[in-house]
Amino acid sequence: MESPVEFHDQEELVFKKNALVHSRQTFSLLQQKIIIMAAAQIQKNHHGDEVYDVRIQDLINLGTSKDIYNRLEKETRTMVSKVATEKKIESDGKRRFIHRNVVAKADHKEGSGIVKIQFSPDVQKMLFQLKGEWSAAVAVELASCQTSYGPLLYDKFMSHRRFGKWEVSVKDLRFELGLEDKYKNFTDFRRRVLKKAQKDLQKNTNMRFTWEEQKNARGRGKGRKITHIKFDFSWKPNQMDLPIEEPKKKGDFDIYGLRQRLKVNAQLNRTQIEKVLQYLEHNPGKRELFKDKYSSISACLQRGVDFNDKALNDPQGWAWPKIKKLIEN
Repeated sequence: MESPVEFHDQEELVFKKNALVHSRQTFSLLQQKIIIMAAAQIQKNHHGDEVYDVRIQDLINLGTSKDIYNRLEKETRTMVSKVATEKKIESDGKRRFIHRNVVAKADHKEGSGIVKIQFSPDVQKMLFQLKGEWSAAVAVELASCQTSYGPLLYDKFMSHRRFGKWEVSVKDLRFELGLEDKYKNFTDFRRRVLKKAQKDLQKNTNMRFTWEEQKNARGRGKGRKITHIKFDFSWKPNQMDLPIEEPKKKGDFDIYGLRQRLKVNAQLNRTQIEKVLQYLEHNPGKRELFKDKYSSISACLQRGVDFNDKALNDPQGWAWPKIKKLIEN
Protein backbone atom coordinates (compact mmCIF):
# COMPACT_ATOMS: atom_id res chain seq x y z
CA MET A 1 0.00 0.00 0.00
CA GLU A 2 1.15 3.56 -0.62
CA SER A 3 2.48 5.55 2.32
CA PRO A 4 3.23 9.27 2.75
CA VAL A 5 6.93 8.40 2.91
CA GLU A 6 7.01 8.09 -0.87
CA PHE A 7 5.96 11.73 -1.30
CA HIS A 8 8.62 13.38 0.84
CA ASP A 9 12.29 14.17 0.40
CA GLN A 10 14.68 12.21 2.58
CA GLU A 11 15.53 15.18 4.77
CA GLU A 12 11.86 15.47 5.80
CA LEU A 13 11.84 11.93 7.17
CA VAL A 14 12.80 10.29 10.42
CA PHE A 15 14.26 6.82 9.93
CA LYS A 16 14.31 4.23 12.71
CA LYS A 17 15.18 0.61 13.16
CA ASN A 18 12.05 -1.31 14.06
CA ALA A 19 13.80 -2.53 17.20
CA LEU A 20 13.85 1.11 18.37
CA VAL A 21 10.28 1.80 17.23
CA HIS A 22 8.99 -1.11 19.33
CA SER A 23 11.18 -0.37 22.35
CA ARG A 24 9.59 0.80 25.57
CA GLN A 25 9.73 4.62 25.65
CA THR A 26 8.35 7.10 28.17
CA PHE A 27 9.36 10.43 26.65
CA SER A 28 6.96 13.34 27.16
CA LEU A 29 5.31 14.90 24.11
CA LEU A 30 7.77 17.82 24.10
CA GLN A 31 10.73 15.47 24.45
CA GLN A 32 9.45 13.40 21.53
CA LYS A 33 9.13 16.50 19.36
CA ILE A 34 12.69 17.60 20.15
CA ILE A 35 14.01 14.12 19.34
CA ILE A 36 12.00 13.94 16.10
CA MET A 37 13.24 17.30 14.85
CA ALA A 38 16.83 16.47 15.72
CA ALA A 39 16.65 12.99 14.16
CA ALA A 40 15.32 14.45 10.89
CA GLN A 41 18.68 16.19 10.45
CA ILE A 42 20.81 13.04 10.55
CA GLN A 43 22.62 12.32 7.28
CA LYS A 44 24.30 9.18 5.94
CA ASN A 45 27.80 10.59 6.37
CA HIS A 46 27.32 11.47 10.05
CA HIS A 47 29.44 9.50 12.50
CA GLY A 48 27.53 9.77 15.78
CA ASP A 49 29.19 12.75 17.44
CA GLU A 50 27.23 15.47 15.64
CA VAL A 51 25.12 18.04 17.49
CA TYR A 52 21.74 18.99 16.02
CA ASP A 53 20.04 22.36 16.56
CA VAL A 54 16.31 22.37 17.26
CA ARG A 55 14.67 25.80 17.10
CA ILE A 56 12.25 26.52 19.92
CA GLN A 57 10.15 28.62 17.54
CA ASP A 58 9.69 25.55 15.34
CA LEU A 59 8.32 23.68 18.34
CA ILE A 60 5.89 26.51 19.05
CA ASN A 61 4.81 26.67 15.40
CA LEU A 62 4.06 22.95 15.55
CA GLY A 63 1.64 23.36 18.44
CA THR A 64 3.80 23.49 21.56
CA SER A 65 2.58 26.12 24.02
CA LYS A 66 4.77 29.13 24.71
CA ASP A 67 5.33 28.04 28.31
CA ILE A 68 7.96 25.76 26.78
CA TYR A 69 10.56 28.29 27.92
CA ASN A 70 9.68 27.57 31.56
CA ARG A 71 9.82 23.82 31.02
CA LEU A 72 12.97 23.40 28.96
CA GLU A 73 15.43 22.96 31.83
CA LYS A 74 13.46 20.10 33.36
CA GLU A 75 12.44 18.56 30.05
CA THR A 76 15.99 18.46 28.67
CA ARG A 77 17.43 17.20 31.98
CA THR A 78 15.01 14.31 32.30
CA MET A 79 15.23 13.51 28.59
CA VAL A 80 18.89 12.58 28.93
CA SER A 81 18.16 10.17 31.78
CA LYS A 82 15.42 8.23 29.98
CA VAL A 83 16.10 5.01 28.09
CA ALA A 84 14.51 2.97 25.33
CA THR A 85 14.13 -0.66 26.37
CA GLU A 86 14.13 -3.36 23.72
CA LYS A 87 12.61 -6.71 24.72
CA LYS A 88 13.63 -9.91 22.97
CA ILE A 89 12.64 -13.54 23.42
CA GLU A 90 15.75 -15.71 23.11
CA SER A 91 15.81 -19.19 21.55
CA ASP A 92 15.65 -20.77 24.98
CA GLY A 93 12.42 -18.89 25.71
CA LYS A 94 14.00 -16.46 28.17
CA ARG A 95 13.40 -12.74 27.89
CA ARG A 96 16.26 -10.35 27.20
CA PHE A 97 16.06 -6.62 27.89
CA ILE A 98 18.41 -4.12 26.22
CA HIS A 99 18.37 -0.60 27.67
CA ARG A 100 19.72 2.27 25.56
CA ASN A 101 20.14 5.95 26.36
CA VAL A 102 18.63 7.80 23.42
CA VAL A 103 20.02 11.29 24.03
CA ALA A 104 23.62 11.61 25.17
CA LYS A 105 23.52 15.38 25.68
CA ALA A 106 20.90 18.12 25.63
CA ASP A 107 22.19 21.69 25.75
CA HIS A 108 20.02 24.80 26.09
CA LYS A 109 21.21 28.32 26.82
CA GLU A 110 18.56 30.76 27.99
CA GLY A 111 17.68 33.28 25.32
CA SER A 112 19.36 31.34 22.52
CA GLY A 113 16.15 29.97 21.05
CA ILE A 114 17.94 26.69 20.37
CA VAL A 115 18.14 23.25 21.97
CA LYS A 116 21.26 21.34 20.97
CA ILE A 117 20.85 17.56 20.87
CA GLN A 118 23.48 14.85 20.61
CA PHE A 119 22.33 11.24 20.31
CA SER A 120 24.10 8.30 21.87
CA PRO A 121 26.20 6.58 19.16
CA ASP A 122 24.32 3.29 19.47
CA VAL A 123 20.94 4.95 18.97
CA GLN A 124 22.16 7.23 16.18
CA LYS A 125 23.06 4.11 14.20
CA MET A 126 19.47 2.94 14.69
CA LEU A 127 18.23 6.29 13.37
CA PHE A 128 19.92 6.13 9.98
CA GLN A 129 22.32 3.23 9.33
CA LEU A 130 19.48 0.98 8.30
CA LYS A 131 19.96 -2.70 7.70
CA GLY A 132 17.20 -5.24 8.12
CA GLU A 133 13.81 -4.10 9.37
CA TRP A 134 13.28 -0.34 9.57
CA SER A 135 10.60 2.29 9.21
CA ALA A 136 10.37 5.89 8.09
CA ALA A 137 7.94 8.61 9.13
CA VAL A 138 7.30 12.17 8.00
CA ALA A 139 8.99 14.39 10.58
CA VAL A 140 6.58 17.31 10.40
CA GLU A 141 3.62 14.95 10.92
CA LEU A 142 5.16 13.29 13.97
CA ALA A 143 6.09 16.66 15.43
CA SER A 144 2.58 18.02 14.84
CA CYS A 145 0.97 15.47 17.17
CA GLN A 146 -0.53 16.84 20.37
CA THR A 147 -0.69 13.70 22.52
CA SER A 148 2.26 11.68 23.77
CA TYR A 149 0.86 8.41 22.41
CA GLY A 150 0.01 9.73 18.92
CA PRO A 151 3.56 9.78 17.53
CA LEU A 152 4.41 6.46 19.21
CA LEU A 153 1.50 4.69 17.53
CA TYR A 154 2.22 6.48 14.22
CA ASP A 155 5.75 5.05 14.31
CA LYS A 156 4.53 1.57 15.12
CA PHE A 157 2.01 1.62 12.29
CA MET A 158 4.72 2.77 9.87
CA SER A 159 6.82 -0.26 10.80
CA HIS A 160 3.96 -2.36 9.36
CA ARG A 161 3.23 0.00 6.46
CA ARG A 162 3.42 -2.74 3.81
CA PHE A 163 0.39 -4.50 5.26
CA GLY A 164 -1.78 -1.74 6.73
CA LYS A 165 -2.51 -4.02 9.68
CA TRP A 166 -0.87 -4.78 13.00
CA GLU A 167 -1.98 -7.22 15.64
CA VAL A 168 -0.43 -6.89 19.08
CA SER A 169 -1.17 -8.22 22.53
CA VAL A 170 -2.45 -5.70 25.05
CA LYS A 171 0.43 -6.72 27.31
CA ASP A 172 3.07 -5.95 24.68
CA LEU A 173 1.41 -2.68 23.68
CA ARG A 174 1.30 -1.56 27.29
CA PHE A 175 5.01 -2.38 27.58
CA GLU A 176 5.97 -0.41 24.47
CA LEU A 177 3.96 2.62 25.62
CA GLY A 178 5.31 2.42 29.19
CA LEU A 179 1.80 1.83 30.57
CA GLU A 180 2.22 -1.45 32.42
CA ASP A 181 0.86 0.07 35.63
CA LYS A 182 -1.39 2.80 34.25
CA TYR A 183 -4.96 2.67 32.93
CA LYS A 184 -5.26 -0.92 34.12
CA ASN A 185 -8.98 -0.91 33.36
CA PHE A 186 -9.18 -1.39 29.59
CA THR A 187 -12.06 1.09 29.39
CA ASP A 188 -9.65 3.78 30.63
CA PHE A 189 -6.91 2.54 28.30
CA ARG A 190 -9.30 2.76 25.36
CA ARG A 191 -10.48 6.26 26.28
CA ARG A 192 -7.21 7.82 27.45
CA VAL A 193 -4.83 6.24 24.96
CA LEU A 194 -6.45 4.73 21.86
CA LYS A 195 -9.25 7.23 21.29
CA LYS A 196 -7.08 10.26 22.07
CA ALA A 197 -4.35 9.04 19.73
CA GLN A 198 -6.92 8.32 17.03
CA LYS A 199 -8.29 11.88 17.20
CA ASP A 200 -4.77 13.31 17.37
CA LEU A 201 -3.57 11.52 14.24
CA GLN A 202 -6.79 12.30 12.38
CA LYS A 203 -6.50 16.02 13.16
CA ASN A 204 -2.74 16.55 12.79
CA THR A 205 -1.47 13.91 10.34
CA ASN A 206 -2.49 11.94 7.26
CA MET A 207 -2.71 8.72 9.30
CA ARG A 208 -6.11 7.15 9.94
CA PHE A 209 -6.64 4.04 12.05
CA THR A 210 -9.31 1.87 13.59
CA TRP A 211 -8.98 -1.14 15.84
CA GLU A 212 -10.69 -4.35 16.79
CA GLU A 213 -10.51 -5.63 20.34
CA GLN A 214 -10.08 -9.38 20.57
CA LYS A 215 -11.00 -11.62 23.47
CA ASN A 216 -9.32 -15.00 23.86
CA ALA A 217 -7.61 -14.37 20.52
CA ARG A 218 -6.25 -17.63 19.11
CA GLY A 219 -6.96 -19.40 22.34
CA ARG A 220 -4.88 -17.02 24.44
CA GLY A 221 -5.98 -15.38 27.68
CA LYS A 222 -8.64 -16.34 30.17
CA GLY A 223 -12.29 -15.44 30.51
CA ARG A 224 -13.63 -12.51 28.55
CA LYS A 225 -10.63 -10.28 29.08
CA ILE A 226 -9.42 -8.33 26.04
CA THR A 227 -6.04 -9.83 25.23
CA HIS A 228 -5.16 -8.51 21.75
CA ILE A 229 -5.80 -5.51 19.51
CA LYS A 230 -5.88 -5.62 15.73
CA PHE A 231 -5.17 -2.24 14.15
CA ASP A 232 -6.11 -1.27 10.59
CA PHE A 233 -4.54 1.92 9.28
CA SER A 234 -4.25 3.94 6.08
CA TRP A 235 -3.31 7.40 4.85
CA LYS A 236 -5.43 10.27 3.65
CA PRO A 237 -4.13 10.73 0.08
CA ASN A 238 -5.04 14.32 -0.79
CA GLN A 239 -2.44 15.91 1.48
CA MET A 240 0.51 13.54 1.05
CA ASP A 241 2.31 15.46 -1.65
CA LEU A 242 2.44 18.88 -0.01
CA PRO A 243 6.06 19.56 0.98
CA ILE A 244 5.11 23.15 1.80
CA GLU A 245 2.26 23.54 4.28
CA GLU A 246 0.54 26.31 6.18
CA PRO A 247 1.37 26.32 9.90
CA LYS A 248 -1.35 24.76 12.03
CA LYS A 249 -1.40 27.82 14.31
CA LYS A 250 -1.21 31.50 13.51
CA GLY A 251 2.11 33.14 14.18
CA ASP A 252 5.51 33.10 12.54
CA PHE A 253 5.32 31.37 9.17
CA ASP A 254 7.54 28.32 9.39
CA ILE A 255 7.85 25.40 6.97
CA TYR A 256 9.90 22.80 8.76
CA GLY A 257 10.57 20.64 5.72
CA LEU A 258 11.66 23.61 3.59
CA ARG A 259 13.80 24.99 6.40
CA GLN A 260 15.60 21.66 6.56
CA ARG A 261 16.15 21.51 2.81
CA LEU A 262 17.58 25.03 2.76
CA LYS A 263 19.84 24.24 5.71
CA VAL A 264 21.03 20.76 4.82
CA ASN A 265 21.01 20.64 1.03
CA ALA A 266 21.55 24.29 0.06
CA GLN A 267 23.69 24.89 3.18
CA LEU A 268 22.25 28.37 3.58
CA ASN A 269 23.00 30.28 6.74
CA ARG A 270 20.32 31.33 9.21
CA THR A 271 19.98 34.85 7.81
CA GLN A 272 19.43 33.54 4.29
CA ILE A 273 16.89 30.96 5.46
CA GLU A 274 14.94 33.58 7.40
CA LYS A 275 14.80 35.82 4.31
CA VAL A 276 13.20 32.98 2.35
CA LEU A 277 10.67 32.12 5.07
CA GLN A 278 9.76 35.77 5.67
CA TYR A 279 9.17 36.22 1.94
CA LEU A 280 6.81 33.24 1.92
CA GLU A 281 5.09 34.47 5.07
CA HIS A 282 4.32 37.87 3.57
CA ASN A 283 3.53 36.60 0.07
CA PRO A 284 1.17 33.63 0.47
CA GLY A 285 -0.03 33.98 -3.11
CA LYS A 286 3.48 33.26 -4.41
CA ARG A 287 4.17 30.11 -2.40
CA GLU A 288 3.09 27.69 -5.10
CA LEU A 289 5.18 29.51 -7.72
CA PHE A 290 8.18 29.40 -5.39
CA LYS A 291 7.63 25.68 -4.78
CA ASP A 292 7.52 24.96 -8.52
CA LYS A 293 10.64 26.97 -9.33
CA TYR A 294 12.60 25.75 -6.30
CA SER A 295 11.93 22.10 -7.14
CA SER A 296 14.54 22.04 -9.94
CA ILE A 297 17.12 23.69 -7.68
CA SER A 298 16.32 21.19 -4.92
CA ALA A 299 16.66 18.25 -7.30
CA CYS A 300 20.15 19.37 -8.29
CA LEU A 301 21.18 19.87 -4.67
CA GLN A 302 20.02 16.40 -3.75
CA ARG A 303 22.02 14.91 -6.63
CA GLY A 304 25.05 17.11 -5.89
CA VAL A 305 25.26 18.50 -9.43
CA ASP A 306 24.36 21.75 -11.19
CA PHE A 307 21.98 22.16 -14.13
CA ASN A 308 24.76 20.90 -16.45
CA ASP A 309 25.37 17.79 -14.31
CA LYS A 310 28.69 19.13 -13.06
CA ALA A 311 29.63 18.37 -9.44
CA LEU A 312 28.67 21.02 -6.88
CA ASN A 313 31.65 21.89 -4.71
CA ASP A 314 29.95 24.91 -3.15
CA PRO A 315 26.19 24.24 -2.78
CA GLN A 316 25.55 27.52 -0.98
CA GLY A 317 27.43 29.62 -3.52
CA TRP A 318 25.54 27.95 -6.37
CA ALA A 319 22.08 27.86 -4.80
CA TRP A 320 21.75 31.17 -2.98
CA PRO A 321 21.88 33.51 -6.02
CA LYS A 322 19.15 31.43 -7.67
CA ILE A 323 16.99 31.30 -4.55
CA LYS A 324 17.55 35.00 -3.90
CA LYS A 325 16.34 35.76 -7.41
CA LEU A 326 13.11 33.84 -6.70
CA ILE A 327 12.28 35.92 -3.64
CA GLU A 328 13.27 39.25 -5.15
CA ASN A 329 11.09 38.98 -8.27
